[in-house]
Amino acid sequence: MQLPSTTRRALARQNRARLCNVARCPKNRRDCANWCLAHSRANSRYGDPLGMRLYAKEYHHEFLTAKRFLARHRDHAGIRHALSFVADWFADACAAQSPSEAQRHLVRLHRHGVQPSDVLREVVAVHLFQEAHPQRFPTDRTLTFAFGIAVAFLAPMPSHDSYLHTRESGGTRRHYHAASAVAREQLGKEVRHQLSPLFVRIAVALADEVRHKAAREAAIAAPFVFTTHNAAPQRKRVAA
Repeated sequence: MQLPSTTRRALARQNRARLCNVARCPKNRRDCANWCLAHSRANSRYGDPLGMRLYAKEYHHEFLTAKRFLARHRDHAGIRHALSFVADWFADACAAQSPSEAQRHLVRLHRHGVQPSDVLREVVAVHLFQEAHPQRFPTDRTLTFAFGIAVAFLAPMPSHDSYLHTRESGGTRRHYHAASAVAREQLGKEVRHQLSPLFVRIAVALADEVRHKAAREAAIAAPFVFTTHNAAPQRKRVAA
């Protein structure tokens, strides 16, 4: 049941007098939210009031690792099926009569020429980054949003230009329509639901590679130990 507008305004006015629900935040809450404006935006954009945007440059090393691994194992059945899933994901979105918010972003990616391999490399890189830096994701929901953001931002966001009516500066300003919280979460949930088993297998395989490489380097650098068994036999002196 929806409350009358006067009641909602009264509740919002009372709520704005309270402090943000985030510890040690001195700001007041925003309208009927539990957090201030900054933390409310973080919650809707990144899945948690303490969440932050994960930029591609932060996981560039993991992206290169994922790219090399997927190229080396491109004939693996799991990778082939993962690429098939992403291709079907695009196809279903393009064929939908009433596409959801997430599907509209998939259609945009398809029109910009984004390939299934591009999506797979990006989400594998995000997972590898999460394995190495779990503290970067305060909650499980922030990881879901990170997957959704990584997929949605593989192509430029839709935008429009508006004219600036100011004395100081004229011209136009470009406004980008970022993916909504619903779209980010839908994209991230689908990625995790379909590809999580593959993420785990890739992480295990990479860890095995690291251990094998370390063991090989340790064996190569191991010192040689001479024992009496390995020493050359002494010649016996013959009495004159």
